[in-house]
Amino acid sequence: MGFLLPILLAVGVQAVAEADVFEAPCRPWVALLLVPVPYLIAVRLRRARIKGRFRRAEWLARLSTLSAVLCFALLSLLCGWVDCVRAWTGAKLSVMAWPEPALVLSFAPFVVYQLAAIDAEVRGIEPRDEVRRRMRTFHVRMFASALAPIVVYFGVAVLVGWNDGMRLNVQHVGLFNAGFVTALALLLASLLPALLTNTWETEPLPPGLQRELCTAVARKAEFEAREVRVWRTGNLLANAAIVGLSARRRVVLFSDSLLAILSLRELAAVFAHEIGHAKRHHVFVFVAWALAFFLGGDLLAGWLFPGDDWAGLSVLAIAMVLWYFGFGWQSRRCELEADLYSFELLRDPEAMMSALQRVGGRLRDVASWRHFSTNDRVGFMHKVATDPDFAPRFRRRRRAWAWCGVALALITIGLQVAELAADLPEDRVVVDLARGQYAQARDRLERSDAPDSELLELARAAAGLAAERGTALGVAELEEEFRVSIERRELERALLVGELLLYRDRFDLLEAVEAVEAWVTGARDGARASLEFVAEPWRTRLATSFR
Repeated sequence: MGFLLPILLAVGVQAVAEADVFEAPCRPWVALLLVPVPYLIAVRLRRARIKGRFRRAEWLARLSTLSAVLCFALLSLLCGWVDCVRAWTGAKLSVMAWPEPALVLSFAPFVVYQLAAIDAEVRGIEPRDEVRRRMRTFHVRMFASALAPIVVYFGVAVLVGWNDGMRLNVQHVGLFNAGFVTALALLLASLLPALLTNTWETEPLPPGLQRELCTAVARKAEFEAREVRVWRTGNLLANAAIVGLSARRRVVLFSDSLLAILSLRELAAVFAHEIGHAKRHHVFVFVAWALAFFLGGDLLAGWLFPGDDWAGLSVLAIAMVLWYFGFGWQSRRCELEADLYSFELLRDPEAMMSALQRVGGRLRDVASWRHFSTNDRVGFMHKVATDPDFAPRFRRRRRAWAWCGVALALITIGLQVAELAADLPEDRVVVDLARGQYAQARDRLERSDAPDSELLELARAAAGLAAERGTALGVAELEEEFRVSIERRELERALLVGELLLYRDRFDLLEAVEAVEAWVTGARDGARASLEFVAEPWRTRLATSFR
């Protein structure tokens, strides 16, 4: 089971639900009715396989993989689950607002449905209780490891959110936001070895020939790691990995199945292959190219379509698709480069070829997104062993691609930092508006060399409103002013107050403010039509004012 895609889809469902795209009555009891759905799909899948209906079984297998997401989407989008959580907790749960603790309750049904899907699929595949228990434990741990980075992000976000100053600066100041994302990425990278070794079932590689061999290969490669561990999968997976960016935190993982099927020579070749990934800095190459694609796409979107969010998102979507195919292309060649490192370190190509064929099994002709087929990789090793000019040419090409990615990453980072630095004065004004410090926002803009005219007008009007009231304008005072202005049909004033409320995270009033803006700018038919999206009691107040 692959859990990254279902988790990302579930996060997308949560975002759509928080955006209130669908209006639905609150039916929390449906959450319990949906728990059996993965089991019903698993029963149908098993029957289809027994009867030889393989096309139907294939379709049901895909449905089973996404059953947790589909149940979560039904509950969140059509049964008002997010609105129920809002009513119970008083949380905003808005896609535009900072993450709140209530998000745990809102997202919990997906976790329950995914655990049910794991149990249902295991029951449908394996009749033996002991094997079923091992499979279930393995898949639950894999799900936990995929979910762990999101849990870490959420925990950090909640901690930052408790401090209004930090939260508002991260939300509204581009440089602070970039620093927050960078710090979070570094935190996750440093925690990754601990996350995996604790969510997966691992233990130190016991003393013996395998451990002595790993020590000898590491010494020959001048490679350091904190420890070598066995990854207990119930013999379900043959894989190896090195996680961690520094020698002090680096952990080498060999799955139990891999250790069971490889000879000592083959194990040495596989270990040397994994060391090759670290020695050739493949993680940094992948990060560099990812930064080049995404930061470059963001810059291109801003240059080509300034102020057009949808067009900008389209450019970023294209960048993501290009990165997807580019990552697969790079990854397959990085695997070959690691194979080459293993050959050059041990001078034992037969061991690497044998290990590839043993792990590849009957799928030797099948390539994947990240790996060439076993036969292709064996053919590569033959070329390396028989053609002395092939390996140097291949290494030169790989170095060129790596340095190209680094150069593009540095260029896009420099351009992004320059843009964020240029936006810093206005970003700080936005923070002032978000904190209700309107006079300070006005003074900052008036001291600026080239202030944004609309923002300056808003800050001056807000400072004048605060001076008129003779008191600090909190959210409650602004909401009361918004209501009074609408009832008096002072809609330009209402628009000003509404915009200030949006800066104070009152996104529940977004539709009402947009309706007022449409009326003020002359789109009166559109303003009346948009009232159907405005929540009560604001809909009635605006309808009366628009007459």
